[in-house]
Amino acid sequence: MRFKTVLFAAAALLTATSASATTTFVRTYEAPGVLNTTVNFDFVGVETFDSRPTGYQSFQTDFGGNGMVGGTIMNVQVNNADIYGGANGTHYAFTGSPPITVSLDTEVTYFGFWLSALNTGNLVTFFRGNEQLASYDASTVFDGVQDLGLYHCMPSGPNQGANCGEPYAFVNFFSVGGGFDRIQLSGPGVEADNFTVGRYAAGEVDVPEPGTIGLLALGVGLAAAGRRRGRHGRRGWRLHLR
Repeated sequence: MRFKTVLFAAAALLTATSASATTTFVRTYEAPGVLNTTVNFDFVGVETFDSRPTGYQSFQTDFGGNGMVGGTIMNVQVNNADIYGGANGTHYAFTGSPPITVSLDTEVTYFGFWLSALNTGNLVTFFRGNEQLASYDASTVFDGVQDLGLYHCMPSGPNQGANCGEPYAFVNFFSVGGGFDRIQLSGPGVEADNFTVGRYAAGEVDVPEPGTIGLLALGVGLAAAGRRRGRHGRRGWRLHLR
């Protein structure tokens, strides 16, 4: 199996009027130091932010120009690589408030990104239209990982070996039983890179047993535990919790 482990599978948060088939999410993470996904796809695209100017912006993207998926990324601060982010040693995405929103032109079943310098309060939320499907907070990203220390420190680029108090990893999110067309990454202090979207190939993920879906749904709730860190002094704009 190419991934280190399956971290978490969550039942969809369905609205009261939704009686459609349940969508589940399965999450995995790549080996320490891996900056891109190793998943097999029917189609896939990647936004690296390296060709974008620095500064606060919203823009349309074709995720690498393969013509299979496009969309809009809104409310993103593109920063130069530093000890907190920049998988390719060039640029990375950052936000505090409002959240980064990735709106897609077509439904996909996969989203992955290089998560760097994980901060308490970081949150990833998935939508289909106006329906919220699932939400994941910082406290659950590395649940059950026995070798978490291997993920600490910037793994590459001119800042390799820096900031060893925080983890860096590429995280894969798979939806099973239905797709999604919008993702939000909210702060404070989200640092991320190599946004990857697509439809994964058959056999790439183990589907949870139907009897476990109700129990897995317990993991969707947001956790309040965790640590804080002060970063406001190094930002060009102030962070606010929503």
